[in-house]
Amino acid sequence: MALVMLPCDLPWWPTIVRHLTQISEATNVKEMMDPMQRIHNLCNVGLDPDESDAPDLEVFKGLEKFLVEFLDEEERSVFFTQTLPCMAKRALDLKRLRPPNGLHFSLQQQVDRVEFERDFVASLLANGFFSTFPKRTAKTHPTLQDFNFTNFFRHLDLKYQQCKLLSILYYFNYLERLTNHDRKIVLARQVMNSSQWLTIEDWLHCKLPLCPLLIRRKGDIHSVGSDHIIVCSTRNRIGGAVLADGISMECVQLITCPEMLVILLCVEALEDNEVLITEGVLQVAKIFQPLGKVAHEKLQNPHMLTICCMDPEDYSEIPLLQLQQDSILRELNKALLGFRQKPPPNGSLPRRLSPIGESFSSTPEKDTILKKTDSKPTEHLQVNRRFIVLGSSGECLPITRNISHYSSCHSTSSPDADDIDDTLSRKVTGQLDERRSAFADRLKEALDRADEASTDSDQMSDSRFRRDGSCGFVLEGESEPNQSFCEDFPHQRAASSKYSFTTDYSSELECVYEQLGRWLDEDCPVPQDGDLKAIREKAVIQFAGNLLKRTLSESFVGISVTDGVQEEIPAKNIKIAARSLSLELARHRNKLAAQLASVVLNRNDDIMPLATYNWGCSSRKGEPQLKLLIQWLAASVALLPHILYFTAENSELNKLDTVCRVLLDRQWSVGELITSVLKYCEQKIFQPDDHDALDLFEQIIGIDEKCFYFDESSPDE
Repeated sequence: MALVMLPCDLPWWPTIVRHLTQISEATNVKEMMDPMQRIHNLCNVGLDPDESDAPDLEVFKGLEKFLVEFLDEEERSVFFTQTLPCMAKRALDLKRLRPPNGLHFSLQQQVDRVEFERDFVASLLANGFFSTFPKRTAKTHPTLQDFNFTNFFRHLDLKYQQCKLLSILYYFNYLERLTNHDRKIVLARQVMNSSQWLTIEDWLHCKLPLCPLLIRRKGDIHSVGSDHIIVCSTRNRIGGAVLADGISMECVQLITCPEMLVILLCVEALEDNEVLITEGVLQVAKIFQPLGKVAHEKLQNPHMLTICCMDPEDYSEIPLLQLQQDSILRELNKALLGFRQKPPPNGSLPRRLSPIGESFSSTPEKDTILKKTDSKPTEHLQVNRRFIVLGSSGECLPITRNISHYSSCHSTSSPDADDIDDTLSRKVTGQLDERRSAFADRLKEALDRADEASTDSDQMSDSRFRRDGSCGFVLEGESEPNQSFCEDFPHQRAASSKYSFTTDYSSELECVYEQLGRWLDEDCPVPQDGDLKAIREKAVIQFAGNLLKRTLSESFVGISVTDGVQEEIPAKNIKIAARSLSLELARHRNKLAAQLASVVLNRNDDIMPLATYNWGCSSRKGEPQLKLLIQWLAASVALLPHILYFTAENSELNKLDTVCRVLLDRQWSVGELITSVLKYCEQKIFQPDDHDALDLFEQIIGIDEKCFYFDESSPDE
């Protein structure tokens, strides 16, 4: 378990204490600058051997000029008599406030939720201001940010940088007046692993209605209070240049809520399936018009906000990349994960040993495309990637489930990788081979138990097995399958190895099987008093009975399943068939996952509505119309009460009112809207130079009736 190295853990902490004590007693700029320079010379030493060890004697010149020239006499007096002593005292309290088990890193691919005392966070910020932390660089800490303010002070000649510093100083002044420290600050890292990851088919078959969309053309998201969860568009290394000269929306959000700066200290960079939720952070100021005439406003009654930090992909080099299915799916799942406001179950993956190590791109395939792109970048856009590969763990998240591959238990064949990069193919093949071997053993055990449980050996010897698609095995006895069965599975395959199986769902079978096992362990009658557990068990048994017609299990030979009333099925038989049943559940997951997961995880009364804006659109060249619909779709699947959208008067969103009215009249579902979005993206990729083509909003408005991008009866086509 990796711990953050705090200044109070270092051997020179007594020296730092002596210098901080001198700073707390300073009455002028010179008395303050001398000990700050000594602290910097002592602590700000990096691990990079190529860096110069010579101390930087100019690092605090910007702060000195700010105090002397920018502040008037009264403001300077308040700074030296109130603000500076308060900050030095809080920095000195670090050892006393340090958690007994230390400060842990929030590691990549590790679900985490940590509560911090507000005084402890303030102490960390004060130490960052005085630059007492060891130095970090992108080379020595590729997934982390530097928490010292040394680079911040270099840019205090800029007006917006001065407003940023005023927010920090006001925060410490406000804390002295704040009497209620009961509510803690929460940092929650949420991860969507492979068993919870939704594919394109999952979204296409989602029947949930669109949630209400409230449009705000005036104002900005920083004026929203604590009654909404607020979206913050970040870099994957959250914070960006906030402690340098940054003035993006992300930097403004973090600097006006200074407690969010602790993210830079202990949170590793976000990957494609991760978001970070912060709760209970104080917004103490507002910064207006950061790119023009900057204005700073102190809030007399600061809000305690809940903020969702999620990083949109950067398409500034090749904007057409955002139209690919893998790009859209990445943004949809990331937004859904953040909007749910609850971490999905079983989300944790093996914890990494250290936050310091080799740097990986969150989307390595994009880098490959950039290197290969010549004068015709669209040639590389016509082939969709099959996987999103996570840099830290190498785990592969599927784009679509239409690439089923079969092999024998002992086969060494790998998926067809003609259109995948060779390196990625080898990585995927190795993971699938490992999972294939483990799953084959589990499947053999399940079949052996089914053989032992069977009492009719003659009937067993006459049974023949066959499979269809990725549904596992289907029993073909003497009796003919009913009509509904034939309609659902029109393309029967020839007989094959008894232990053949699909690799598409091997990563999630164990999770599904364990969940079914917990529900079916108790062989008790179902009461009629409305007990939730009993109702759930009854529903699972009924669902299992309907799917048994399509599932392999010798233990069900001789049990008829009629079109009318379902015969009672012994619980012992259901337990034996649970592993085989999980194959069928995995197949039908693409139609049920979005609906069931959202209902189970989010159906409660305390879900907050969402406030968001043109997420990832300005410098990252995201299409505002596409980004808006992605967030709307994710909010609908997350069952949010409504989404409050600030358009920033973007001209591309002028028809948003018409789109909302049209979709409301048509009563479109999530699946129908994503169908239209994908159709538009496909046309745009194959005809990028068609200047007469309709934009996304115009195309949606022009659709006369519902359409489906994939035929529901044949999702593999």
